[in-house]
Amino acid sequence: MKRCRSAMGASGYDPGGVAEERIILNESSVWSGSPEDNDRAEAFKALPEIRRLLAEGKNPEAADLVMKNFTCKGAGSGQGNGANVPFGCYQTLGDLRLTFAPAKAGNYLRTLDLSTAAAEVSCEANGVRYRREHFISAPDQVFVSRLTADRPGSLSFTVALARPERYRPSAVNDHELLMTGTLNDGRGGKA
Repeated sequence: MKRCRSAMGASGYDPGGVAEERIILNESSVWSGSPEDNDRAEAFKALPEIRRLLAEGKNPEAADLVMKNFTCKGAGSGQGNGANVPFGCYQTLGDLRLTFAPAKAGNYLRTLDLSTAAAEVSCEANGVRYRREHFISAPDQVFVSRLTADRPGSLSFTVALARPERYRPSAVNDHELLMTGTLNDGRGGKA
């Protein structure tokens, strides 16, 4: 387990996140673009030359041949800049932001356990011990956050959803947020 302790400056500002928790949301189906013809039937013919160049240490020349022969036809994936090309690219779903009332906090501890995919933030402010626990269950396809305080009625925060483009957040009810939107299909329309 990796444990990190963050020290706060005199102003009470903590770049690690006492006043705000930013959770980057990912989902594998958030992909811009459209189906693209990736079948390069003659690509195999370039493989011997690519191998020869690699064996001779001519990596840039081999990479050029790979790009000419083993990538999508046409604009393809845009060479890493593909949000608006036909094949598109993966994009993050967005950010979930939890904002807490500013308070001078102490005993701040932020932990991350890579073996269990669990993160925790804990601190004390105004005589109250706060704890934020987050974990992912891949089999259940769920992200879980548990926020607690050791004094009843002390927990207060706002929740917001955001992403860089093409989204609309809305409150379904007092307990649910919904984010809707579309990505560019790479052909001038919405995917």
